[in-house]
Formats: sequence, C-alpha cells, structure tokens
Amino acid sequence: MKTKKTFFSFYLSACTLLLGGALMTACSSDDLDEGAKGVDMVKGMQIELAFADYGEDTESTMTRAAAATPAKDTVVLGNGLVAEISVERDAKAGSEAPAKPATRALSAGTYTMAAYQGGVFKGDVTGTVSGSVFTPTSSNPAIILTPGTYDFVCYNEFVSRNGNELTVAQADAGKALIGRAANQRVSGARQKIRFTMNHVGARMRVKLTSYVSVHDSIKAKVADTDGDAPVTAHYDMSTGTYTYANGALTPGEYAFGESKEWARRGYFAAEWRENYTSLSDYQYFLPSTEGAKLKLTFSQGTLYYKDVAGVTIPVNPDPAITMKQNGSYTVNVKMLYDFYYLYSDGTTDRISAAAGRTPVGVVVSRSQRLAAALKEAGNGNWCQSSYQLNLANSQQFPTPAQALNDMAGEDWTWDAAHSHDGQVKANESVAFPAFYKAAHYDAGTTLSGGLEQKRWFLPSAGQMKYLFTGLGKGDIDPVIAQTAFTNATHFPWKGDLANAAFVQLGGSSIYDSGGKAFFTSTEVDYQTIVMVSTNPEYMRWTEIGKPSYVAILPFVNY
Repeated sequence: MKTKKTFFSFYLSACTLLLGGALMTACSSDDLDEGAKGVDMVKGMQIELAFADYGEDTESTMTRAAAATPAKDTVVLGNGLVAEISVERDAKAGSEAPAKPATRALSAGTYTMAAYQGGVFKGDVTGTVSGSVFTPTSSNPAIILTPGTYDFVCYNEFVSRNGNELTVAQADAGKALIGRAANQRVSGARQKIRFTMNHVGARMRVKLTSYVSVHDSIKAKVADTDGDAPVTAHYDMSTGTYTYANGALTPGEYAFGESKEWARRGYFAAEWRENYTSLSDYQYFLPSTEGAKLKLTFSQGTLYYKDVAGVTIPVNPDPAITMKQNGSYTVNVKMLYDFYYLYSDGTTDRISAAAGRTPVGVVVSRSQRLAAALKEAGNGNWCQSSYQLNLANSQQFPTPAQALNDMAGEDWTWDAAHSHDGQVKANESVAFPAFYKAAHYDAGTTLSGGLEQKRWFLPSAGQMKYLFTGLGKGDIDPVIAQTAFTNATHFPWKGDLANAAFVQLGGSSIYDSGGKAFFTSTEVDYQTIVMVSTNPEYMRWTEIGKPSYVAILPFVNY
C-alpha cells in the first residue's frame, strides 16, 4: 500500500507534559537513559505521519481485470427507463477528479497521541499541526516513559474520546483519522514512531451515464433500506479493535452537473458512441456498510425526457460489496431507454426483457412490424449515373403527403414488377448500389426463428417516417402539410433520443458532427428521390439527385 508521508519534528522542552511515570508518544524518544527509572524527554522527539489515501488498499487486493468488470445488476424502473447498476472500488483516489494534495489537506489540525503498555494507558499529549510544525498544547510540564514496549495511538479532532474508547459518528466519517503504531520499543536511542493515519470511514460517489446528455440539474440521495446501517464507530485504544453501532443513515445529497461530453461537444458525443457521464462528489460512510442495504433515490431532474424524481434504485449488485475502512467506491448507474428491439431469433422485446438475446434491429413501428437495422450498411450511390435521368420505380410520389404514404420499400428493392424496367434492384450492385447494400445487409450474427427468411431493404419515405415519429417523437403533420419538398424546412424531433435507440446497444449513430443524410427508396420524379437528413434537433425531408452518395440504413418487415 502506498502512502503519502508528512514528517513532523517537534521538541518538548522541560515544560512539556508530565504524566506520572509515563511518556506519551505517538512520537519517539531522543537520548533516553535506560538506566534511569524514568525517561525525561527534554531534547526532542520526532514522529512520522503517513496518510493512507482512499482506495490505495485496492491496488494490492484487486486485479485490473476485476476492477474493470464490476458486478452488474439490471433494474427496471417502470417509467420507460432501465438502470444497470454496478459498484466498484476505486483503483486510485481521485481517479476522475483533480488530484488533491493529501498531505496539506490532512496535516493541519489538532492531534492527540496516547501511549499504552500491555493494554494499560500510560499518558498522552495533544498538539496542533500547521505546515510541518507540531506545537504541544497539553498543560503537563513533562512526559516520562520508562524504557519498554508500547502501543501508540494517534487521532485528530474529529474523533471523540471517553477513557480508552474513541468514537466517530457517520457525520465525521470523512474527516476522522486514527493511526496505530504497535509494539514500539522505547529506549535510549534516537528513534521515530511511525503512524499510518487511516480515514475511519469509507467514501462513495455516483457516476451517472446515459446516451442522452445530462445537462439538467439532477440530484439524488443514498439511504439504507431498513434503518440498519453503521452510524457510529467505536475504537478501543487498549486493544486496537473496532465495533459499530447500527441505525438509520443520515443521507447526503449527490448532485450531478452537466455531463463532461455535453460541455465539450454539445450534442455530438454519441457520434463516437460514447456514454454521456456526470460524476458526483463523494459522500462518507462507516466501514461494514453493505451495498445491498442501500438505495439511491433521485430527488429531482430529467433523463431521456422523463422526470426521475422519486425513482429509487437498489444498490445491490451480485456479489454484494461491503465497505472497508479507507475504501473508495463508485456506484455506476447507467440509464437506458427501454426501447423495443428485434433479436436474432426473430423475436421482439424491450431491453428489460431481452434475457441474453442478441439485438439486430430497432423496432420503429410495432403496428407495422417494422425495424431498422442496428447498424448502417455503409454509404453508396442510389444509382449509377446512367440511370440519373430515368425512372427506376413503377410509381412516383411528387409531394410530401404522397411520399409519406409510400410503404413499399421492400417492393422497390426486391420486386421486379415494382421496377420501371423489370430489374430487381436488390441484385444490381453496379446499377443500384444503395439497394444492393441494403438488401445484402449482414447483421453480424446467425439469424433464426424465421428472421433468416425475411428480406432487408432500402426503406421508403413512409417507412422512414417511423424513425421520426416512433423513436424521435416528432410530429409528422407539418411534414405532410408541405406542398413540396424544400431544403429550408427543419422539423423538430428528439433526435438524441432516437439516436440512443441505436448506440445504447452498440449500433451506428444516426447523425454526426455535421448531421447525416440517408436515402429512401421513394422516387419523386425521373431525376430525384426523397432523402432525410438528421441531427439532434431536427429531421429534414428533401429531394435530391439520384447519383448522390449518402448513408444507407436497411429496414426489415419482421
């Protein structure tokens, strides 16, 4: 275990503390006369305080692999959200926060050092530490210890004392320090007494992640579920043992600011399929607090456009975690939207009921039994240039109202009767690259349950509208009301929510830093087709020349 050390040299003059025959020390002796009945420390003594940082014990007890794959529990929250919960010990204190100089932060204050021999109290001294100077404040004129073996205990002002017992309340768990130097031989030789000052408590923070940015004020509290958590620590200085008294925790509030990706990139962190994250400050607990007995309750805020106030999440991954002294923990709360997905076995269900199935598509309309591929099929041209001034489909849709009623994407892709010249576009890799790529989409896994017989296709404008309405909660009526397609019209939607449907399960982002354009199979006239453009705030419906080169998102009728 690595520690951060501060050396305090202090000199007790002849007017420093006398306790009948006992030299206290969390300190050490200087020039002791072993032949004397008692040792008078008049020339000085030096102690070494090494402050153990939070989480350092983890490095010697957990492998990197174990720390990287904490136990995870999935909780259905009942409001369209699902939470994945895991708790892990921080591998290093302050791993995601600015490093704080522990020696400066922890050195200042008042310290008391008590000496025990054979479990019997022999004396103590109290002083203040500022910078590197220890100034005794006890009123005794001298401190005398006879040569022998002693146990020394050092504690700071956030610890209460009654005789041999030290007490720390939960409220002081983050500030209280106790160190013990056992079996120290006091003799006439110059020596040091070394203390490792440990935090009496443990600390825990919450890392909130989602695929829609956290940019509102979100607050939550952690409390115990049954009023049976450690609230007071008792330390017996004579034996060096801890005991704990249980009761109801006093919950501290966790506050989440805007996610760091939101601050850095605005909407577009999901372009790279990153989680949006927001990390709270620490709250402090006493050792032996069980994670399985804790619950996280949101008091305010929204996620995925849903109010999360009152939502409670149990902190109980399997195996459960019991907090250790000086331990540092992060509760990872990954919030997912409970979309419906198409799975490789041909079934559809929400994330919360997936039960290990492999998703291959996002359900955009349950009534139409229509799904979009989880990943894109790359980019391509709608057709080769020789077809740019020729009709390709058997029917054209010159107005938005007509185009948005076109539901024949599979026919335009696969049916020769729906082709102007009798070609099956799904088979034409050169003449109709976009249709070919959509039709030959590889889901990346073996399909079964009848899904292997279904055909992927380039969606029509009417099918693409369900991406806008079903996933992005957009209003299609203003789009239909247009008399013609125009590049200038932007139609608002919750694009980040629609995008989350894809990226939260490892799919392709449906927009990037400059927006993204997708083909439809709907033909407007002999030279243009319908294209949709997406970004987080709006979707745009336009017509574009056929040879254009944009993204391809296959659909399937399941």
